[in-house]
Amino acid sequence: MLKISTIAAVLLAVTGAAQAAIPANIKFDGYCDGFTNLTVSGGYVTGQRDFTNCGAYTPDAVMGPTGKVLAGAVGKGYSLTEASATQFGTTYGWVVNNNGTWAVYGVESGALINSGTWSAGYPLNNAQAGGKVSTSK
Repeated sequence: MLKISTIAAVLLAVTGAAQAAIPANIKFDGYCDGFTNLTVSGGYVTGQRDFTNCGAYTPDAVMGPTGKVLAGAVGKGYSLTEASATQFGTTYGWVVNNNGTWAVYGVESGALINSGTWSAGYPLNNAQAGGKVSTSK
């Protein structure tokens, strides 16, 4: 529970009142992956982590609560966990903030793996095909 609380605490730390909503498709700036088909329903978000431009992976389901559920405020961000990431030795958990930032954590350890910024749209325009995924620095 402490590890999930760590991710939730980061999402709660998002600030700013008039920030834009998170679009349905985002790319992690400087990386080959992103999220697609992000859909909010009943305080939860579902979608896919898309590797179309990475070359070796297939899309994987992601889901989690929205900022409304975690922070009591609509539109702050999403907390997403990847369905099959345990094959890589950890479960990945992302915090995607509506201020254009993201962070990915190892859910089991609570350790920060990577962070950066995101932009609207995926698949990538001017793609870094075969580049690094967001879970590697």
